[in-house]
Amino acid sequence: MKDDGGDVNRFPSAALPLHSHCSSSKWAASNRNISSDYAYPNNPILPQPLSDLRSFPQGNKNCYTLRPAAGNASLYLIRASFFYANYDGLNAPPQFDLYLDANLWLTVKFSNTSDIVTSETVSFASSEAIYVCLVNIGVGIPFISALELRPLNSSTYDSEYGKSASLLLFQRLNVGSIEGSVEPLQRNVSRKFNISWNGSQISGPFSPLYLYAATISNSKALVGGEHRIMIYKTADSALPPILNAVEIYMARLLDELLTNSEDVNALLSVKTTYQIKKNWAGDPCGPKKYPWEGLTCNYGSSIPPHVIYLNLSSSKLNGAITAALVELSSLESLDLSNNSLTGPVPEFLEELKNLKYLDLRGNNLSGAVPKALLERSNVGSLTLSVDEQNLCGSASCKRKKGIIIPIVSSLSSVMALCAALVVLWKLRRKWKSGTGSPNEEGRYLASEKRHFTYPEVVSMTNNFQTVIGKGGFGDVYLGIMNEGTQVAVKMLSASSSQGLREFRTEAELLMRIHHKNLASFIGYCDESNKMVLIYEYLAKGNLKNYLSDSDSRSLSWESRLRIAIDAAQGLEYLHHGCKPPIVHRDVKTANILLSESMEAKIADFGLSKVIPSDGLSNMTTSVVGTTGYLDPEYYISRKLNEKSDVYSFGIVLLELITGQPAIIKAEMPVHILEWVSPFIQRGDILDLVDQRLQGDFDESSARRAVEIATACAASTSLHRPTMGYVLPELKHCLEMELSRGLERTPGPRDEAISTTVSTSSPEIQSTNFDSMSAISPR
Repeated sequence: MKDDGGDVNRFPSAALPLHSHCSSSKWAASNRNISSDYAYPNNPILPQPLSDLRSFPQGNKNCYTLRPAAGNASLYLIRASFFYANYDGLNAPPQFDLYLDANLWLTVKFSNTSDIVTSETVSFASSEAIYVCLVNIGVGIPFISALELRPLNSSTYDSEYGKSASLLLFQRLNVGSIEGSVEPLQRNVSRKFNISWNGSQISGPFSPLYLYAATISNSKALVGGEHRIMIYKTADSALPPILNAVEIYMARLLDELLTNSEDVNALLSVKTTYQIKKNWAGDPCGPKKYPWEGLTCNYGSSIPPHVIYLNLSSSKLNGAITAALVELSSLESLDLSNNSLTGPVPEFLEELKNLKYLDLRGNNLSGAVPKALLERSNVGSLTLSVDEQNLCGSASCKRKKGIIIPIVSSLSSVMALCAALVVLWKLRRKWKSGTGSPNEEGRYLASEKRHFTYPEVVSMTNNFQTVIGKGGFGDVYLGIMNEGTQVAVKMLSASSSQGLREFRTEAELLMRIHHKNLASFIGYCDESNKMVLIYEYLAKGNLKNYLSDSDSRSLSWESRLRIAIDAAQGLEYLHHGCKPPIVHRDVKTANILLSESMEAKIADFGLSKVIPSDGLSNMTTSVVGTTGYLDPEYYISRKLNEKSDVYSFGIVLLELITGQPAIIKAEMPVHILEWVSPFIQRGDILDLVDQRLQGDFDESSARRAVEIATACAASTSLHRPTMGYVLPELKHCLEMELSRGLERTPGPRDEAISTTVSTSSPEIQSTNFDSMSAISPR
């Protein structure tokens, strides 16, 4: 058996056309020579391509892109060779996965340091490019010695699977060649023979043609330990049978399809236009566990995956918004925030009919926002985030260039916002001017919420009998109102110097904010030198206590994701739903409360800060917060913005993932970021996730959650995502967990969850926690 005579395309490792899944191929790959003990002249029969190799110490996935001249729809033999030969001096052969396009080719393993692993696969090219990718699975650094590509005649390797499977070589028997030249058969001289497999005839009589390579195949699965192939001439054959080779292949179904070609072309155009330095190599959506950084795809069983979420925030994009984005027809979320994009918001974005989230903040865009986008935002089908400084809501900006027209969801929301600001202004006036009913401290509190007298507070708490927690400015008591409703009663401690300020801050905020994932405000008491806040009672207590529960199955992975989503929704409302925005400044597990149905709500707004819209990134404040959750950049610069909450949320998310506290108690206390760093560097997600879950979670979901958490906890605010970006990503994590197909008992929290974008690559930092000791923990 032989091929059609095509030349072998062999690439020595150092000459391979590398496209790394890391941000820079220059530092992602390393050319190395094997140990001299295994090289020539000590090993005189060593093939030259195996004398050196290329290793990939950076990134989880590194790819080669092969673009054969014959193009797609052609059949190719691809051979990969690996010779460890103790090139790194460690005497520890690695183990890693090899992928062809989006499908697993094999797991590369070595029996010893001198073992040569060679694998061949026969496969159709389903696109103009063939991707060969090495994936780090946490057992050493992947490498490759040689990669070869040979075009084949499709009829030679025809099988019943067609293009739906690749053929992985199991064994090849080369029976040798004949001496002398091959002569054509004489007239009236025949060569005919039959072929049997384990005694059963599978082909024949067969008569080979002169100078023509023919293949006889059998697609039956091999069962048993011994197989006998026989070829024997027919009774009327003058010549004996001939045989060049026998090959045995394993058929491997190609379950994962390559990304939709239009999406691939669009992303490549975006990459070229903006010179993107992200981990963009190989197939954008495949394998499922390793899509391109910053995007998420939807996957079907019979159709190519499409990109549905694209995050290019903080990617140093310059120039106009490229029209190539319109080719991503299934796109649901597009984040272009925090770049240097210029020009108008293009009208072609209206053509993205599936778009649900568009973030253009932090750029230098100007002009009018397209009418169709505004209309979709007004009806709630599109979450639109833009800067108001240079953009306006209609063509009126041509007539009134000096007027800033904010984008609003509807006329009613404008009126509500104005009314809220007027009420807030009046409240401030009352507090400052002395109008209203003062308490003994001369402070004033006016609200449409119910005012309780101090005797009523004493009655509902049964004379402050049951303490259920410690607040930022005093104890929290269990209360029961007349109609039987349980409430939480926060009492200002007389000994708290900080509490009075916190009380006013929390009271003011609670009067004007309302969200299902923020603890609901019921009323207050402000008399007789007694300052009390009353809000809904949440029966399950705080998340910190729940995570420290010794119950081995106290919180499932699904429950943890739902809690994270709830908390993210509450923070997203504070940052983007409130005008002006509010920064909580004390996000931690102790301030996330759980209802009877395990719905999470953020509480304790005593340290919260209202941020003027014109000073979001430059507001300097005194540093407050809790050690372990405190943003180190805010601690150093004292400049506050919403990304400080994002950092704290990242720590909370890591606690949910690992079950470890923010500061892990030991002889030398360790911060959770330092604790997770070795696991992430090894790619060891299974050991990173809380062991109480006993592996009962979707690994892809957990991996994505870790990436989100570490992105939130990046050392600088510029590299942290917004909560508007984090929220849909967490929903996507939950969707992956729910798609495991396990039988679940529907609970009160089971509801439809939309898919979302991917994340950024994790960034691990070290923090000097001793330097934070001056901050009073809460």
